[in-house]
Amino acid sequence: MKCHVCGNSVTRVVSDLPFRVNRSVMIILRDLPLMECSECGAYALEAMVMERVHEIVEKLRSPSHLDAVLYAGRPVHYGEHVALI
Repeated sequence: MKCHVCGNSVTRVVSDLPFRVNRSVMIILRDLPLMECSECGAYALEAMVMERVHEIVEKLRSPSHLDAVLYAGRPVHYGEHVALI
């Protein structure tokens, strides 16, 4: 897969990423698998990951503060990194 910004190759990594739930609430998804460009740092989420992110956000009732939410539940290995799904 190629970077959508610079065209260089991307690698699978596991990282934490903030998501806006509404105008006043953000969550941080921890241990999120994503594709990251080693050249420019741009990242992209695969379709199945984005579907899971939507499921997680929809299940949140109305958080009133910043929450860190685990993306994963079981281990997934991405190179040297481990994500839980």
